[in-house]
Amino acid sequence: MLIGDNYPKDVPDVYIAWLGDDTIETAMKIADSLRKENVKVYVDYSSKGMKSHMKKADKLETRYCIILGEDELNKGIVLLKDFFLQENKKK
Repeated sequence: MLIGDNYPKDVPDVYIAWLGDDTIETAMKIADSLRKENVKVYVDYSSKGMKSHMKKADKLETRYCIILGEDELNKGIVLLKDFFLQENKKK
């Protein structure tokens, strides 16, 4: 028997999209904090553009995406994108 579509997917709850070299450390702290709360987190460790991050998050069927760029880091906030509801919120 082959494992097919009925096999449960290991879909992350949150994808963290970080942009800029100064944001990776904060992104890792956020990921660590969420994982301690048993939230499944996916972080792509390669530096990419926003379009690439969004494609990857969509491909993984992740519900939420935390967006952390230089502007957000300087303001002490993150953007939270809900892929199911198509909403963006500042947190």
